[in-house]
Amino acid sequence: ALSAGATDIVFKIGDDIPVIVGEPVTLQVDEDGLADGNTDSGQTGEQDFGGQVTANVDLTTVFDVGADQPGTFQFTSGAVAALNALGLTSDQVAITHVLAGDTITGSAGGNDIYTIQVTAGGTLTVTLIDQIDHVDDPDDEETNLSINLGALIEVVDEDGDALSAGATDIVFKIGDDIP
Repeated sequence: ALSAGATDIVFKIGDDIPVIVGEPVTLQVDEDGLADGNTDSGQTGEQDFGGQVTANVDLTTVFDVGADQPGTFQFTSGAVAALNALGLTSDQVAITHVLAGDTITGSAGGNDIYTIQVTAGGTLTVTLIDQIDHVDDPDDEETNLSINLGALIEVVDEDGDALSAGATDIVFKIGDDIP
């Protein structure tokens, strides 16, 4: 009988890592849907952004964890700092962000403006609570403010491999309300 030495046969197993599998997604909310918003009435300058104040997406349609199941979805460690660096305002008051559990809340002057929630299972929900300042449009038309969330959200597989999406792969859009 012939036997091999302990190092003569090597068995290698490649690590599986998460990958991006879906198309970019947009979560659209609209100030027209707020309690004190002006419902679209067909006047000049209005855009139909849907009138909704909550939007969600299943992140498992964007990320594939691969073989190292289960994966955990979460905010990246720099998510709050990145959102604070955007310089967003509500009624000319700076919006600051705080992470508590699985939810980031943006608030200004003690008033909550919006929340962004990422559950461990992969549900991303954005909720608009109050108005956010938009760039003034010279034609008094409603505009859409885009906040790129992709690089702020990641999936971590069972053995610790992490992947965040590209900055524009997940976009939170807030439709403006005009008088």
